[in-house]
Amino acid sequence: MADLLEYQALCWEIASGKDVEENVFRLLECLNVVIKGHFLLSSGLHSDTYVQCAKLFTYPDVAAIICNALYGKLIKDFSNAKIDFVVAPALGAMLCGYELARASGAHNIFCERNAQDVFELRRGFYIPENSVVVIVEDVVTSGKSVQEVLCCLSDYKCNIIAICSVINRSNGNPFNYPLCSLINMDLKTYDANNLPEHLISMPLHRPGSNFNKT
Repeated sequence: MADLLEYQALCWEIASGKDVEENVFRLLECLNVVIKGHFLLSSGLHSDTYVQCAKLFTYPDVAAIICNALYGKLIKDFSNAKIDFVVAPALGAMLCGYELARASGAHNIFCERNAQDVFELRRGFYIPENSVVVIVEDVVTSGKSVQEVLCCLSDYKCNIIAICSVINRSNGNPFNYPLCSLINMDLKTYDANNLPEHLISMPLHRPGSNFNKT
């Protein structure tokens, strides 16, 4: 880990609500969460920058501070709405979903893929009618995983009030729902047929949950 005093100071400032976006970004750098290379993202797009949020959640104290800050922003944007369920796509956002549910006092459940590679609620998970739901992702790029969760939840008569993420790198909002993110990162992505020279010459890495996909 980087300098312990810097790490502790950043955590304290985020927890106190001071310059949250700037300090979260500095904390990501401090913990080496933002890495450089040639990456195939879960969205199918390529990038020279990957945000490995799984590393962030190896520090439970940091995870709690980050998700408390995310919940604070959410209730500020939605006038203290009472959340019944936090739903995350497996695998990457499960820890984020757990911590956000703990911060909000909501139930924590997740969608996972079945044998047909389609998201569904399994393990006896169920959302009662009219429940207030927030969907959480660690990093939003194209929004593909969240769109699949939305498709899954269309079978339930629930009230989805927002999508939440620690990081939004989509350069906008790819959803028909409000998007609440702690930080926005302007990171370029590329289609496989339109790669820049510096990526073509670099070895390809598949760091996300869908590493078997092309």
